[in-house]
Amino acid sequence: MDNKLEKFVKEVKEALGQNLKSFILYGSAAADDRYKTSDLNTLIVVKDCDIVTLKSLHGPFKKWKKTGNPLPLLFTYERIKYADDIFPIEFLDIKESHALLAGEDIFKKMKIRTQNLRLEIEREMKSAILRLRSAYVLTGGSGKEVIKLMRDSVTTFTVIFKAIIRLYGKKAPVKKWDIIMNMPKNFKVNHSIFADVLALKEGRATVADANIFFSAYMAEIERVNMIIDRFKK
Repeated sequence: MDNKLEKFVKEVKEALGQNLKSFILYGSAAADDRYKTSDLNTLIVVKDCDIVTLKSLHGPFKKWKKTGNPLPLLFTYERIKYADDIFPIEFLDIKESHALLAGEDIFKKMKIRTQNLRLEIEREMKSAILRLRSAYVLTGGSGKEVIKLMRDSVTTFTVIFKAIIRLYGKKAPVKKWDIIMNMPKNFKVNHSIFADVLALKEGRATVADANIFFSAYMAEIERVNMIIDRFKK
């Protein structure tokens, strides 16, 4: 276990005591598909989440944020049992690939309702595109910042692509490259674009003109979005 994560787990356990129901690592690190720039994504489930509980987590959360990792998702056990229908993308990913850090593995037996999966895919896709456009504006076309933007965004889109594979009734791979290669055939995904962005994320590649490449990357994402808009199972 990562030393910083190990310390964080210890501090959370001490802060919550018997109130801690489950502490889970999910995402790239849990799937053994982590890049140098990947975050450590965590989820905490507590029995009660009153103001005393929130105050007890102040110290551990503040220190964890300084490591550059996102703050944990914080659920009560009672509420997470009824949240799967609005978070099918996230919960399916967590159920399939996670590591138990402390407490009970609540995802092991959890049944995820998928009736809203297409709707969440569409919402997440559109939201990600809007964020990507705005973020590009802020780069001012700086090649270095545009490359960072693509590196940071590709994980979000591979998570959505993974959900698309599930939408078509297929078992989704774990590795990002495998997800891209196994996208439904009717999407006719340009694999090389995403392979190059993944290579950028790994620090294995460079691009001659970041803005031209971003244009192609954005166009491919927009095309996938259009197909999802017209999806009929």
